Amino acid sequence: MEASWVRVVSSNNLKGDEQYFLSKEPVTDMAPRLFYARDIKGKTIMSEKPGIAIRFSAKEIGDILCKHSEHQAIEVPHDADTRWTRRKKKF
Repeated sequence: MEASWVRVVSSNNLKGDEQYFLSKEPVTDMAPRLFYARDIKGKTIMSEKPGIAIRFSAKEIGDILCKHSEHQAIEVPHDADTRWTRRKKKF
């Protein structure tokens, strides 16, 4: 079941001033949506957590969507920063 905030945007409808998450299309209805993210150590990973997902501009994500059909652009909600908080690295 998909979260209510998830809005898939086609490559034709990308807006230049918006930010997007990059995700892979779920294989089945029961599979979670995975986002391209950066973990606390700075490595690029696939994660279910949108709070650590990497945000892309329309130009960056447009190039990726043209090359890879299994990827999708997800519109970043306007309240994303208050909805999710990232863990802070402690020294």
